[in-house]
Amino acid sequence: MKLDIILRTHSTGNVHTWAQRYVPATKAEIMLRCAQSLVTSINQADADIRLWVVDDHSDPASFAKLNEIVARCKYPVNIASLEEGGTQASALAHFKAGKDTAREIVYFVEDDYLHTPSAVQEMIDAYTLFKKNLGREMFVLKDGCVLKDNDKYDRKSPPAAFWHLGHGGSSMSLTEAS
Repeated sequence: MKLDIILRTHSTGNVHTWAQRYVPATKAEIMLRCAQSLVTSINQADADIRLWVVDDHSDPASFAKLNEIVARCKYPVNIASLEEGGTQASALAHFKAGKDTAREIVYFVEDDYLHTPSAVQEMIDAYTLFKKNLGREMFVLKDGCVLKDNDKYDRKSPPAAFWHLGHGGSSMSLTEAS
């Protein structure tokens, strides 16, 4: 199993200016704690994993701490600082990194996702089980992003299933693709 995890980071600001944070912490603290939870989870997984970090102009102190955290990852790490900043530029770089470096599985992760220690291994196990039982590749999608056009997948047929993680706390469902 070859897994590329691509983490997009930024230590300042809030792209959701209309929403209040759920925790009384700075963006930098959230980013660093989430990065630490990801590295802890990666280190407990058994697979061929690479961690890619795409940083969107984090402040120097936070970037240095981020480097210390990812240096504790037992798998290879690549850190790229973006030349052009902003949500759209970093999102493009995030997905381009996945497209350019992808091997077997790609996990696009944001800097505000907390991971349990077993999260990465559970994701690998679930993917392996679903692929075996369905007999085809699949996509794990979040927030209702369901792509229906086959050529967007660069595949001859659509994936066997969409694993939709819902939006706003809705329940997970597994639905067959048509």
